[in-house]
Amino acid sequence: MKTTLDPIRMPIPTDGAPKAAGEEAAGVSLARKLGAELIGTFMLTLVAAGAPVIATAANASASAAAGAAAVGLVLMAMIYSIGPISGSHINPAVTLGFALRGAFHWSRVVPYWVAQTVGAVLAALLLFAVFGNVAHLGANLPAPSAGPVAAFIMEAALTTLFVLVILGTAEEAGSVGPNAAIAVGGTLALCGMFGGAVSGASLNPARSIGPALLAGTWPDLWIYIVGPLLGAAIAVGLDALIHGSRKPTYGQAEGR
Repeated sequence: MKTTLDPIRMPIPTDGAPKAAGEEAAGVSLARKLGAELIGTFMLTLVAAGAPVIATAANASASAAAGAAAVGLVLMAMIYSIGPISGSHINPAVTLGFALRGAFHWSRVVPYWVAQTVGAVLAALLLFAVFGNVAHLGANLPAPSAGPVAAFIMEAALTTLFVLVILGTAEEAGSVGPNAAIAVGGTLALCGMFGGAVSGASLNPARSIGPALLAGTWPDLWIYIVGPLLGAAIAVGLDALIHGSRKPTYGQAEGR
C-alpha cells in the first residue's frame, strides 16, 4: 500500500486507513535500534558527564541547575531524533521498566543494555582523550555529607518518578516519542536540580558505568546500578495502581 505524508510528517496510507501502533517501527532492524540507543546514550553521557569535566578543565564555574537543564535538553533532543527508531530509552532502567510493563520484548533487554553501556563508555573515552582524567570523568559519587545510603534512596526515588512519567506519556503518545519529549526531558532536569547535590541524580546505570570504568570510581557504583533499576520496578507497580489494567503494545517502547 502506498503512503503519503500528513501535515505533521507522519506516514499514512493513501486510502486514509490508520496504521497500527508500532507498524512503522516493525520494519526497523534490531541493528538500527541498537545503533540508535548507542548514539543516544553516547550523547546523553557526553553532556551529563562532560559538564563537570569541562567546567573543571576550563577553570570555569557552572551551576548545578545549568548542568541539570543541559541533561534534560539533550534527552529531549534525542527523543525527537531517535524516538521513532528505538523508543529512545538510552537508559537501562527505562528498558527494564518497559519490559516489566509488558511493552518490550525481554529478548531485547540485554542487547539494549549492552548498546547503552557501550555508548556511555565511548563518551567517557572521548572525554578522557580530550581532557584526561579530570573530575573523575564526571562519574557519579554520593555527597560526603549524605553518604551512600541517602544517595541510593535518592537514586531509587527519583528514578521512580522519572520512569513513572515515561510510562504515562508513552501510553498517551504510543511511544517514547515527540509528544513525550517535553515531559520526559523536563522531569530529568527537575530530578537533577532537586537531587543532584545528594547523589548526582544519574537515574541511569549506563551513564554511571561509562565514566566509572575509566576513572576507577568503583566502590559506590552499585548505588547507580541497583538504585535506578529498583526505582524502575517500583514505577511499574505504581503505574499499574494508577492506570489499572492496560494492554500496551510493543510499538509503544520501540518507536512509532
